[in-house]
Amino acid sequence: MKAEFKAVGKSLKSRVTDSVDVLEFLQACFTSDEVTRHGQDFLFRPRPAKPPIYMSGTPPHAVDRALQYADGWMPLGDLSRLAVDIEKYKSRSAELGRPNPEVVTFCNVGGCDVSRVQNILESYEAAWVTTLIASRPYDEASEWLTTIETSVGAIR
Repeated sequence: MKAEFKAVGKSLKSRVTDSVDVLEFLQACFTSDEVTRHGQDFLFRPRPAKPPIYMSGTPPHAVDRALQYADGWMPLGDLSRLAVDIEKYKSRSAELGRPNPEVVTFCNVGGCDVSRVQNILESYEAAWVTTLIASRPYDEASEWLTTIETSVGAIR
C-alpha cells in the first residue's frame, strides 16, 4: 500500500529492487560467517540456522523471484484459482531444476467439523499445497480452541 511505503520512507517504484537487495543480503547472512554491506561488516558466529523464507505473488516475474530467493511460494486466494497458479508454479519450478517446490497457503477452517476439515486438507493436498495454515476470524482466543481441537482430530 502506498501509505505503508510513505511511512517507512521508501519508494513504491523501487520495491522489487529493494526486496531483491534484502533477499540477497539474507541469503549471504545464512551462508557466510561474515557479510559486508554498505561498508559495514556483519558477523554471524556461530551462524544461526536459516529460517524458511516464503514469497507471494502470481505474475511470472514474482514466481521466478520466489524460485530464486525463497524456500517456497505462498499464493493467496480461493483454492479453485490457486490450483491453476500452483500448476504454473510447479511447471516453472521443474524448468529451473527445483522439482519439489514447497507451497504454503492459508485456509479458513472456522466452524468446520472434523470431516469437513479432512476434506479441506485432502483438497489442498491434491492441489500440491505442502503446508496449510489454518486461519479464521475470531474475537476471543477461546474460539480458536475449537478450531485447534477440530483440526487436530482431522489429522489423526
